[in-house]
Amino acid sequence: MEWFSTDTPLTHSEVLLTRPIPPEKVLKNLDITIGQMWFDGVTSIVDPRFNNGTERFPLWVLSLWREMQKTIEHQELWKSSIR
Repeated sequence: MEWFSTDTPLTHSEVLLTRPIPPEKVLKNLDITIGQMWFDGVTSIVDPRFNNGTERFPLWVLSLWREMQKTIEHQELWKSSIR
């Protein structure tokens, strides 16, 4: 899968603060496959949407993206309730 790599995660995760998170469907697929990928020796996550997929991030980035997705969903609910 293009989102995982066996390369060492060397890209500073701070760059993710300026980027959109992957779509929800992609996050669900990553959640489904990460367990087996980890057993297969994967050590980093790649975001192929940026820099030709050359950056490598720590695996915990998937948890960050999932939490951000939840936050976005909650913000949408808050916005609609305020309106």
